Amino acid sequence: MAIWMVTYNHEKFISQAIEGVLFQKTNFDIKLFVGEDCSTDRTREICMGYKNRFPEQIEVICTAENNIILNSENIFKACYYSGAKYVAICEGDDYWTDPFKLQKQVDFLETSPGICGCFHDVIVVDENNKVTKDNYYNPPKEIFNQVDSLTYGGNYCTGSLMFRSIILKNLPMWFLKSSNDYTLDLLITEFGNIAHLNENMGAYRIHSGGTWQGNKMRKNLEDVIKRFFVCLTNPDFKKKYGGFFYKRISELSGNVALLYQEEGNRPKQIKYAWFYIYYARARNFSNYKFLIGSLLFPFLKKNKK
Repeated sequence: MAIWMVTYNHEKFISQAIEGVLFQKTNFDIKLFVGEDCSTDRTREICMGYKNRFPEQIEVICTAENNIILNSENIFKACYYSGAKYVAICEGDDYWTDPFKLQKQVDFLETSPGICGCFHDVIVVDENNKVTKDNYYNPPKEIFNQVDSLTYGGNYCTGSLMFRSIILKNLPMWFLKSSNDYTLDLLITEFGNIAHLNENMGAYRIHSGGTWQGNKMRKNLEDVIKRFFVCLTNPDFKKKYGGFFYKRISELSGNVALLYQEEGNRPKQIKYAWFYIYYARARNFSNYKFLIGSLLFPFLKKNKK
């Protein structure tokens, strides 16, 4: 069993994440691969301390410069080449709460040949470990295929995911360009379905330094748009799901254009306004009315009042 963990400036949290792995009780060997992404705090020092204490169980792979995509790719490849049958994920600011989590997920996958990955429920905590929510995500169904993952993919806590390592054998370029929880779900469901296990076995941490929570809404929306563009570079996805991706790019671009309008960034506002209308597959009067009246020339509305 291989555990994928990437970390950056998690000095306050990384020990708890690593300890959550070390206290697992299993009838199989586990190996933790930590990708330390050139942190500016003591994260690397802490990780190396654990590696020195547990050299058989922990390997730390350090990047020369901060690069989350390269860091993720390095650890995915290390997990695969370790020869492990399964890979579990826990980011450096999350942690596991059930000592039998890994055993339960492996047992499930061993008896579920049509399932390629599974996730479970988690609590939500703040930076001081205070529980702010009893369950992060209530899935709309128990089994997800690839079509389901288009809409619901990546909504659960990635730190609860385990999957068969076979998906990492030949990582496709579309995934390497944007390796994240959403594209990982699409990759897993190329091989089989993803199942929800109705047990709470971990914690998802929300804090200001989080990769997602620490960004502006506009930045996160732009990142999602980029994910969809990357997915369209996969010819099969473009053929099967192009309409879905175009529609979502259009919808999100309209929101981003409005946010750039608030920031007073006219060039970016126009860029995303163009994306909004260009990728709207079914253009109608309301599309153009929104484009002209809200995205490009909002002052016309004000003058009419």
